[in-house]
Amino acid sequence: MTRTKDQAAAVLPTLLKALRLPSINRNWKRLTDTADLDGWPAANLLASLLEIEMADRSSRRIQRHRDQSGLPAGKTFATFDFDAAPGIRKPHLLSLA
Repeated sequence: MTRTKDQAAAVLPTLLKALRLPSINRNWKRLTDTADLDGWPAANLLASLLEIEMADRSSRRIQRHRDQSGLPAGKTFATFDFDAAPGIRKPHLLSLA
């Protein structure tokens, strides 16, 4: 299907929202402008948008898991008191991180 740039720009936000691609929805305009100015091949533009989406999904997943863990903010292995838990071997636990 052939669309003008303006037609595509009008429909993209709706499509990206329906497909649940929020990071691409936030970044497509900036990257398409850059791609147009620099003459990127379509595959480069698509790869860049998908890389942003994947990175943001990973970041949101990590944050969601941290929130669901119920651990206090700032709790890390660096602050863990291994002496208070003698049954836990530090090297083994750190190898899982």
